[in-house]
Amino acid sequence: MSSDSTLKKLTIVEDDIDLGKAMVMLFRSAGFETVIFSSAEEFLDQIKSIKPKIEKKKQSAKVGLECFLIDVRLPNMNGLELFERMKTENKICQPVIFLTGHGDIDMGVSAIKNGAFDFITKPIKTEELLKRIEDAMDFSKELQKERTFVQQFEARLETLTVKETEILGIIIRGLSNKQISEKLDNSIRTVELHRARILKKMNASNAIELTRDYERYSQLNDYKSK
Repeated sequence: MSSDSTLKKLTIVEDDIDLGKAMVMLFRSAGFETVIFSSAEEFLDQIKSIKPKIEKKKQSAKVGLECFLIDVRLPNMNGLELFERMKTENKICQPVIFLTGHGDIDMGVSAIKNGAFDFITKPIKTEELLKRIEDAMDFSKELQKERTFVQQFEARLETLTVKETEILGIIIRGLSNKQISEKLDNSIRTVELHRARILKKMNASNAIELTRDYERYSQLNDYKSK
């Protein structure tokens, strides 16, 4: 286990009561804040009731890491169906690991193709399970960094005027001040002033850094929309 003191929350959806209890004891002893649900429906009902609190928490600076451990073979709504609901209806993007039996490996592979982080085949080895969960938490940390970057970049974009937004779109195409002034029929001095304001508002030291940040923002948004 890592010595990192960051809050690490694990949500388990498992209908096998004995296995569920054993996993809760294991993960809590390993330092994870752990909650468990016995069905997809129970989990979704809980999500509906706490969603406003989750949104408020996302807006705060201190947000812990989180991942989900879901059994593929759940009663009524199976794990894959739950996963789709989590993505489409609840916009949950934290890493999801599926628990599968030997006969469910195809379902595990399908889950990976649909965006799951990993799948683990039962019977479960304790050390392997803990390692996979830690890997998922590391991935959650990277996702958190990306979300923070996107939120901060969008907040900066909103401070730009209509004219500055237009010039930003031209700057990232690599045009010089002279080319921009000719394109917009503005003086070079006017373009220079706009460029300086844009760089300051976007917290970029130069056009190269601005372009790099914009490309990163665009790529993360494209990935998020898939």
